[in-house]
Amino acid sequence: MDATRVATVMTPFPYHVDAREDLRTAHGMMEQHDIRHLPVMRDGELAGIVSQRELEVAMSLMGERDPELRLPVWAICRRDPRKVELDASIVEVAEMMANEHIGSVLVTRKGKLAGIITTVDICRAFAELLRGNSPPDVVA
Repeated sequence: MDATRVATVMTPFPYHVDAREDLRTAHGMMEQHDIRHLPVMRDGELAGIVSQRELEVAMSLMGERDPELRLPVWAICRRDPRKVELDASIVEVAEMMANEHIGSVLVTRKGKLAGIITTVDICRAFAELLRGNSPPDVVA
């Protein structure tokens, strides 16, 4: 498992949301695709990440003042998300996620969004290891 790279267990080409989209749109994307983290893009560049929890807190706070939930995602997203390159070690990324209490890390290739690795992806890889299998060798 030490030699396993993030590229083999990440979710490649993740759904993402434009920074100008509103909270309702981002929440709808998460529900439609059954995901909990959305990379945020601004002018074609990776600008942040928003989690389901952050969206739900903002929506509950904004609900009465802005029932249409028109607040842009940019207003609540984390603007300096943790990122790693495709060839990063899954062990190092898992340790970083545990130490920093974060549920996802964005994966880049030459600075561009290539994927996302979440606690779910790490758990799947660990389950495969426990079964005696190695994670599939899939690279974006």
